[in-house]
Amino acid sequence: MRQATSARFWPVSRAKSSLKTWHGHCIIPDSTIRVLYLKERNMRKVQQGFTLIELMIVVAIIGILAAIALPAYTDYTGKAQLSEGITLTGGVKTAVAEAYNQTGALTGLDGGTNGLPANVASGAGKYADSITTTAGVIVVTMKATGLSACAQGKTVTLTPTPGAATTDPLKWACTSTATCKPASCS
Repeated sequence: MRQATSARFWPVSRAKSSLKTWHGHCIIPDSTIRVLYLKERNMRKVQQGFTLIELMIVVAIIGILAAIALPAYTDYTGKAQLSEGITLTGGVKTAVAEAYNQTGALTGLDGGTNGLPANVASGAGKYADSITTTAGVIVVTMKATGLSACAQGKTVTLTPTPGAATTDPLKWACTSTATCKPASCS
């Protein structure tokens, strides 16, 4: 096969090395080589990185997600911290129920009397500062610092309600002054 000598056609051996094929004896038109070379060069330019607008969109999305997630996380943390206060009252609730079954009345069921644990003035737990019992009502006061903003210095109150008979179990109502209350507390 003879090679063209026209200026319009170049043999493959004279083309760019990246455009060589296994059949070097074929003749590729000059315009095809230019098109292939330009496509290869443009592809290299496209893969250089992200544009400024793409980066700004990503930053905006992250900002929106953070604006939504932070308040939800703060509420979740506050609920968990208040739950510690409710959990710490488990032993006191049992003692109040036993004393009520023995005495038949909630009056006089104060911390440190009738077999109830003594009141804890401070340092009751990691997040709870104090636990007091008065007439069977248990009040947990949370610490003023180091907690989620919705739980700082707030109280959780557990109020017993007697059943129809003194042998019926006490029913406990939970209330709190915090805005981020656990599900078990209204």
